[in-house]
Amino acid sequence: MKKKYQYLLVIIQSIISLFFISLIIFSTIEALRFNKDLSSIHSIFISNIIQLIVYEYLAIQLCQMSEPRKWGDSPLFHYVLLALSLDGIIVLPSFQKLTNIILLSPISIGKIHIFSLISSLLFFILCGLNQKRSNIKGYNQNVLFTLSFSLVISSFINISSPTISEPLKMITLSPLFKSFYFFLSFFAILSFIPSYLKDKTSHNKLKTYSYCFFILSIAILKSSLSLPILLIFFLLILLITSSITLIINMKSYSI
Repeated sequence: MKKKYQYLLVIIQSIISLFFISLIIFSTIEALRFNKDLSSIHSIFISNIIQLIVYEYLAIQLCQMSEPRKWGDSPLFHYVLLALSLDGIIVLPSFQKLTNIILLSPISIGKIHIFSLISSLLFFILCGLNQKRSNIKGYNQNVLFTLSFSLVISSFINISSPTISEPLKMITLSPLFKSFYFFLSFFAILSFIPSYLKDKTSHNKLKTYSYCFFILSIAILKSSLSLPILLIFFLLILLITSSITLIINMKSYSI
């Protein structure tokens, strides 16, 4: 991927991240101003701010590498980060409830949420399958297919239309889709195994472990908005640790 396209993706991701962080800050101020209850959603806000910052950190670090990395997972990882940042849409229902400002319908929010989940995992799978390939055949076609497939799936999944007073229900995954989501997450982790078996150097082992723990933390964090606070804290620590380890490893392989 050319540097100018990397910068373009980072700029788009930055705009998305800043938008959702601004919504969180604004809705929190409004809630404190009018003494509204934040107890049920404060963990969602904090968790998503941390996640968005981590994704932005990774994207910027990728762009700061001296030259594009010789293996294929680095440019594809930009799309993973962009899709994950788009999933900041899950803060929108709480924002709309706290501020009474309606930006999107519940169904639209649910569709975007599902699209971001599926596309991020599919891009993860592409990263795993292309770790040791310097030239990815059909790179643009793979990206377009992933986006198109995710869009089709999210379009066909039925989403109920809860009221604005039930923001958490707007983005609750159905049991069937959650099963499909965890299967896709498991497959995303498995996609890194072939590279691990072919190259058992310490660098590749560490990179594979980092990717797998990154996917694991994301998969659980995105699976539900009602996780215990201690579990959320543990998953965020795992996410941050694996992110730092991953970017250090990628930089060590840059040419």
